Amino acid sequence: MDILHYLKTQHDSIRGIYRRVAEAKVPKERKSQLESLVRSTQVYLTLQRDFLYPELSGSFAAADGLISTSESNAKTIDKAMKSMINVASMAAFDASAFEDKMSSLGRALTAHFDQEEQNLLPKIRDFIRTEDREDLGLVFADAESELLAALDSGGGLSPARRRRA
Repeated sequence: MDILHYLKTQHDSIRGIYRRVAEAKVPKERKSQLESLVRSTQVYLTLQRDFLYPELSGSFAAADGLISTSESNAKTIDKAMKSMINVASMAAFDASAFEDKMSSLGRALTAHFDQEEQNLLPKIRDFIRTEDREDLGLVFADAESELLAALDSGGGLSPARRRRA
């Protein structure tokens, strides 16, 4: 699978989960969707940090600047997620505070995805050969499976750091 398709699919999936969290009215459903959002977002950001950014670094003129922006956006997403989880975990659920934190997270996700889709993905298409994009997509898919298995077994988010051959 081409990394461009993989990344766009992940963006769309996370956007969909975010909408389901925002629309959930029943606490149990909201909690389940929130856990799914956190898990999907953490895996996505880990894969980018461990595989995509090292692969792209120095590969085209604006690569390092775009990577830096993406990393900064990822930190903002992480902070917004932690803040939202804290509010959602409070004994007395505060709907207004939760909505504020969800909006913050939504803005962070949108900024990250828009920046990648408008700036980074076109550069990847232009400067990375199709075969290499497909190889990187396979690395992502394999590493995602490893990360999800590690999370399911109670482990952390640290896939074996593999590079393409």
